[in-house]
Amino acid sequence: MTALSQTKKMHFLKHFPKHIHKSMKVTQRTALSHDETVGGSTIQELSTGSGKTAKGYANLQGLREYYGKGTYFFITPKKTLVDQIAILYPDFHVIYGRNEYECLYYDEPKFMADQVPCSLLDDCAFRVNFETGETHEPGVEPCPYLHAKWKGKNKLVVCTLSFYLFTVLYSDQWGEIHGVVIDEAHDVEDVIRNALSYEVTDYHLERIICFLKDNGMEGANEFQMFLNSMKQSVKRHSTGHSLLDDAEIHTFINLLSKIDRPTLKNELRKFLRRKQVTEEQRETTKKLEMVIRDLHRYITSFEYSIDNDKRKALNYTYAYLNPRRSENQKVEYSLHIKCYNVAPIIAKIFPENKTFVMTATLGNIQVFRMQTGWKYPVFTHDSEFPVENARIYLPSNAEDLSVAHSKKRGKATTIRRIARTCKLFAQAGHRSLVLVVSEDERQQFLRMAAEENIQVVTYGNGVKSKEALQLFKSGAGEVLAGTFAQYGEGIDLPNQNAPVTFALRPGFPPPNDPRAMYEEKRFKDMRWVIWNDREMKRILQARGRNIRNKTDKGVTFCMSSQYKRIVLKSLPKWLLPAYRHSLKFDDCVQDALNLLGTTD
Repeated sequence: MTALSQTKKMHFLKHFPKHIHKSMKVTQRTALSHDETVGGSTIQELSTGSGKTAKGYANLQGLREYYGKGTYFFITPKKTLVDQIAILYPDFHVIYGRNEYECLYYDEPKFMADQVPCSLLDDCAFRVNFETGETHEPGVEPCPYLHAKWKGKNKLVVCTLSFYLFTVLYSDQWGEIHGVVIDEAHDVEDVIRNALSYEVTDYHLERIICFLKDNGMEGANEFQMFLNSMKQSVKRHSTGHSLLDDAEIHTFINLLSKIDRPTLKNELRKFLRRKQVTEEQRETTKKLEMVIRDLHRYITSFEYSIDNDKRKALNYTYAYLNPRRSENQKVEYSLHIKCYNVAPIIAKIFPENKTFVMTATLGNIQVFRMQTGWKYPVFTHDSEFPVENARIYLPSNAEDLSVAHSKKRGKATTIRRIARTCKLFAQAGHRSLVLVVSEDERQQFLRMAAEENIQVVTYGNGVKSKEALQLFKSGAGEVLAGTFAQYGEGIDLPNQNAPVTFALRPGFPPPNDPRAMYEEKRFKDMRWVIWNDREMKRILQARGRNIRNKTDKGVTFCMSSQYKRIVLKSLPKWLLPAYRHSLKFDDCVQDALNLLGTTD
């Protein structure tokens, strides 16, 4: 027990929402009992359908009873889940990101709050005082975004990780946070990395330079020098190693340091007070606001991309050239400053002994601890779903689809096999989800599926991935096809909507991938442990798309022999009986048909 729990016990079981759920599942009871025993932060691996949301609700209510007045956060990965939780538990207060709220500063045209340089609008009448809730100008309608934040103070708040990150990391509005529950935390480090990374493009720099010149503002020369230097670096790296060296990074730090931030800020504020901003100017002023507000972060991010005597580089910076192929192409030269080591940030924004971490796919716990910095006790729970309803196939005759070992036509042969098998399942009344790694592979599957006369639903040609998913869930098509990035996690296909999943191959990074190059430099042979862990979590997430309740039956085909070193290590103990690796592909298909049966 922690020292905290020895002085006063935390109670979670009694706060289980029985007014909403008639009974508590065995897994929920066990998980909450573990939390009470520890008396502080835990990491719990809870399978799909185990009732993580209700468990998290009980955690927050227990923390609230223990610590008293304050703001308590339930963090979930997606806005759709935020909405679902708020409907189920009405005492949660919802706060979305800025992109969900309209800005009232401009009459016409209307913009969303994330599209305007809000921090520079010091004369905004609608601004809300976070202490009192009063507007800058009495009696006017409050800013919807700031008002939603103020209303959430001292309440149970449900939000996305991105909202929580920015509102806690860059402000002290909430005071001391007494409790946080994080759901689906398996990729928390990557969400934070992406949110804190920057991209600098020639397109936006050129727009900024023109804007400053056209409006007689200072700073155009400094941005022009940065652009010239960036183009030179991108050209140098266009045919080889894309990571910038220390000398190049120091050059960019020096150039950024020459920007007169206070003068630029004052001049831009004067311009914005006119309230006569075109759409093009609005986008440019937003970019300028980011430079003014985040200039020190840009410089720090560059500095963290350099090794020093005390540490290895914590970030990495790379150059990218996208050769111009048409007049409509906006970006040709770009720099990417990628945040990587986020454990100190996680320690800063999540309160010690008050953070409860939940995930369905934990992966390698040593890697998870290294990436997040969380050293909390870990508990893994069996699923209440019947394991006999699931199959995970790794055919004994699966080909190795890695770049180094794949036969000349190996991938094409495997994709053709998937297409034909999807047709076979469709004839038996079962629809399929096909997951590939690259866009080229998706296009190759679409061509072969057309040749096999299979009705495929996918995105592209003006159809967004979410629209394609909804179309498929409404009954259209025999196959839903996409990359792991689009459909590998975060979607539900329950009630036999698509009981068959095909995973073409693991998505190991190519040798020239900047992130892979950085990880190879920093972690040496340890990088394979990290890469395997990512693929372990990716295949577990993919497997869970079609089994969302106790009556669902679902099968997953792992189509490359590369999965041999991944799948078995990734499976929780309760799921091991579902693993089949000694059957040839045709026998796997027949076994799946026997399990799923034939629908009318």
